[in-house]
Amino acid sequence: MVGALVEGCQCLYLPRWSGHQRLTRCHCAAPRQKLSFSALKIQDDPEAIFQEGWLLCDVGAHEGGLDHLRRAVAKGYFVAPTLSGRRQFDGLRSEPAFQALLAAAESGRQRALAAFRAAGGERLLGG
Repeated sequence: MVGALVEGCQCLYLPRWSGHQRLTRCHCAAPRQKLSFSALKIQDDPEAIFQEGWLLCDVGAHEGGLDHLRRAVAKGYFVAPTLSGRRQFDGLRSEPAFQALLAAAESGRQRALAAFRAAGGERLLGG
């Protein structure tokens, strides 16, 4: 994110990068306000949660990544093919917690597919 205009502040918040550490500061004379990304609705979106977990796993932060992946699956984001096939999750494959997560994702995917078919979803796709 290059910046975010904060309502009522009329100043641009720009991230300053120092290596991998991001700091958000107000670069104007207006009173400083703290940005809180945790309050954004995207933080509750299962796909966004999964993507964050995937990125954490990609950089080797497997424990934090696994927590995000669990939250995404618990919210109904059943991406078993991605979990089973992408190299970013190789460091977790032998972990029982990841194997349980993968089983839950596959089970949820199968339930969703069955519901889709039972509701005539394949006809919508020309099948």
